[in-house]
Amino acid sequence: MDDITIEAMPTKELFVHVLTRDIRLEDAVLDLIDNSIDGAKRLRPAADARFDDLWVKIICSSERFVIEDNCGGINVHTARNYAFRFGRDPKMAPTPNSIGQFGVGMKRALLRFGRFFRIESTSESEHFVLLIDVDNWLRDPEWHFRFDTVRARAPNEARGTKIIVERLTEDAAARFPTDEFVTALKNSVESRQQDYLGRGLAVWIGPARIGARPFQLLFDEELKPSRREKVYFGDSDTPVRAEFIVGVAPSSPMEAGWYVACNGRVILAADQSRITGWDTVTDDGVPKYHNQFSRFRGYATFDCIDAGKLPWNTMKTGVDPDATIYQDARREMITMMRPVIDFLNRLDAEKEEPEDERPLTRLVESARPTSFREATGYTASFSVTVSSKPRGPRMTNILYKRPASKVEELMQAIGARSAKDTGERSFDEAYRRYVEGDEE
Repeated sequence: MDDITIEAMPTKELFVHVLTRDIRLEDAVLDLIDNSIDGAKRLRPAADARFDDLWVKIICSSERFVIEDNCGGINVHTARNYAFRFGRDPKMAPTPNSIGQFGVGMKRALLRFGRFFRIESTSESEHFVLLIDVDNWLRDPEWHFRFDTVRARAPNEARGTKIIVERLTEDAAARFPTDEFVTALKNSVESRQQDYLGRGLAVWIGPARIGARPFQLLFDEELKPSRREKVYFGDSDTPVRAEFIVGVAPSSPMEAGWYVACNGRVILAADQSRITGWDTVTDDGVPKYHNQFSRFRGYATFDCIDAGKLPWNTMKTGVDPDATIYQDARREMITMMRPVIDFLNRLDAEKEEPEDERPLTRLVESARPTSFREATGYTASFSVTVSSKPRGPRMTNILYKRPASKVEELMQAIGARSAKDTGERSFDEAYRRYVEGDEE
C-alpha cells in the first residue's frame, strides 16, 4: 500500500457484529425459510403454483440447529459466485417475486446461531458440501469459503438443502430448547408465511406441522368489506401492484390491526401503531387503537417481480416508512379504515341498548367468517346496510335492591308476576302520580 492510500477494509469481526446484532432468533429462522420458499418458487414459478409436496423441516436444541428442505437445492455455480456473498450481486439471475431479496439472510442467520456450519445441497445435476468454522474464517485475511465436497448428483437423490449449525451462540443455546421459543417460532411462521402455507408448503418445527389458518373477514348481504387496487410505476418498468382490504372479523384484541405483506411474506402482523395509520392527527384521521376496535382487520399486500422495489426493511420485520410507495399506500389505508372505525363506534354504542334493539350486534354475530382470498362481493368502500325499523324512545335499565319480604308483599298486593314486573308496575305508578299528576 502506498503512502497516500488509507486502509478502509472492514474487519470481519465488526461485519459479523453489525450484521447479527439486531435480528431476533425467530426472525433469523424465518429468513432461512424464505430461502427455501424462493427455491420452491424457482421450481414452480407460476404466480398461483401449489407447493403440496414440498416441505421445510426445522429441529433446534441446545446443541444444534438443523433446517432441511426439498425445494430444489443450490447449484454449484450459484453457490460459488452468489449464494455465500454478503449482499446480492446484481449479476445474479433474480427469482421473480423473491422474498429472499437482500443477499444477507442466510449468512446473517447462520452467524446469529453459531460458529460452525455444515451446508449440504443437491440441485438438478450436482451435490456439494460446505463446512465453515467461523473462528478459523475470522482469523483468515481472505473472505472466501471453500467447498469440502463437490460431485455429480446421484441417481434418484432428492433435490434440496440441509444446514446444520453447531457450537451455538450463548443465547441460541439457551433459547432454542425452550417451550417459549418454540411457541414463538410456530406463531411467527403461522402468521408470516400464511400465504405459502395456504398453498400447500409443509413447514415442520420438530414433530409439529404448522397449519394454514387463512386470514378471515365477516361477510353478509348487509355487511361487505372493501377492496381496492393500485399500481405504482415510479421510475421502473417493473410496477409494484398493491391491494388493500378492510373489514371486520371475530373480536380478538391480539389479532386486530393491519397485516402488511410483500410478495406474500407478512412483514407486519396485527399492527396497531401509527406506522399503519392509527393515531393520526388529520381531520379525517383514525384514533389510537383500543379494544373497542378488536374486530378491525386490514390487509395491505405489495407484489413486484423485482423485490427491491418493495417498501420493506432489510430484516423483513417492517415497512420502510419513508418509501414513496408506502407513503401513498398509508394514506389509502387511512381512508379505507375510517368507515370501519365509524361502524365499530356505532357497534360499541349499541351496548347501551336493550338486547332486542342491537341490529349491528346481530349482524356481526350472524355474518360468516370467510377467507379474504376466497371471498367475493367486495365493495369500493366498507358497506353496512342494516334493515331499518321504526325506533321507539331510548330505553335504560333501572337496578335497585329491596328486602325480599317487602318485594313479595308488594307483588301479591298488585298482582305482579315477578320481581321485574313488580318494578315496572311500581315505576309506571310513580310516573303517573309524580310526572303526569294523576292522583287516582
